[in-house]
Amino acid sequence: MSNAAERIPHAKEAERVVVQRVIHEPYLWDEIQHLSAEHFLDQVCRGIFERMAETKASGRDFLIEDFDAEDHTYLITNGALDGMTLYLTEYIKRIETAYELRTAYNQMIEGAKAAIRGDVDAVRNWRLEMPVRRDASVTLASAASDFVESLRSDGGVVNTGFRALDRAEMLHRQELIVLAARPSMGKSQLAFQIGYNVALAGGVVLIASLEMASQLVAGRIAQAISGHGSRDRTEPGLVALAGAAAKLMNMERLVIMDQPMTTMDVYSEARRLQAECGQIDLIVTDHLRLFDDRPDLKEDKRLGVITKAHKNMAKEFNCPVLAAAQLNRAVEYKAGNKPDLSDLRDSGQIEEDADIVAFIYREAYYQQADSKNQSGATQVYTRKNRNSEHFSAELFFDAKRGGRFADLTHKHEQPPWSGSVK
Repeated sequence: MSNAAERIPHAKEAERVVVQRVIHEPYLWDEIQHLSAEHFLDQVCRGIFERMAETKASGRDFLIEDFDAEDHTYLITNGALDGMTLYLTEYIKRIETAYELRTAYNQMIEGAKAAIRGDVDAVRNWRLEMPVRRDASVTLASAASDFVESLRSDGGVVNTGFRALDRAEMLHRQELIVLAARPSMGKSQLAFQIGYNVALAGGVVLIASLEMASQLVAGRIAQAISGHGSRDRTEPGLVALAGAAAKLMNMERLVIMDQPMTTMDVYSEARRLQAECGQIDLIVTDHLRLFDDRPDLKEDKRLGVITKAHKNMAKEFNCPVLAAAQLNRAVEYKAGNKPDLSDLRDSGQIEEDADIVAFIYREAYYQQADSKNQSGATQVYTRKNRNSEHFSAELFFDAKRGGRFADLTHKHEQPPWSGSVK
């Protein structure tokens, strides 16, 4: 940058992104109404913000048509939208931080001028008036109060509907839980059943399915409820599947995305759900590597963008994010076939961002590889649990009844899975 004016702290890119988002989604005005025109250093953005504020102050909602073609062209040309721009809170924070730094910068200039003049009183006043970031710190008393409040509530735990996993408190709000396994081990099926259980208990659930179409996701859940596989063409099987599907037709609180997508698309749909329902209780993604984020990057860096976006979603929407992940082939050749962190492809990125990394291991899958009946006990265990102890929970995989998971009894005989939260 060539001159002093250009060195003033700014977040012009964030200003353009935020303004462009709010123009297209006016309900997001609530997110920025606490800002003032002075927060915007970009003059076009400042003018647009002022018009928005004036329109709202008059009692009218602004529309996209209220803004000139020049405004739209400027924002599209200079907004530099990328795969992370829908994380509106982060961009608002950048604007606020730049404004506070700019204020401090200007005050320091005035303080330096006062010092040069020898004006001791002006220097003293400058020190007293230096701004402090509102979100820079929190008192221990406030943090302790928040902790006690969490103890009085559910502690941020979301029930999975499986007794063993709920005892282990697998799903916590604001956490990224990675569920990893080899293909055909059942990671998608388990994730979908958990999503259904959360929705059945009254929660709002978003499933981003990049491997299968929405009707196949519904079919997987219907198979689990009915105990019949989709290829069961007997009359009892078809009746049971149709009855299970009929139950699903009343479930408006579970939403499925099934088109090729980026994490930005998931974030946008989550924002819509949050605005409509007031909260989100679980986001499920299947699976991490299939997102279209940043194809220009090397795979390990690209995966880092995706996992960081997942972690941001967990914090932003105050919900658990359950992400399925694929293991590499090495686990097939190791003794015992039990996966570990080293079996995750590009595991460093996943380990860094995930709060929990859990694996699925079905012994019957390897012992009865050539058999259609691979029913048996299934172990779900952690190799990373950032905020609690490691756990190992046992479920039952029923290959005969729709390839579903169920609670495991002491006799290793699975009860009918009702799809209800225990």
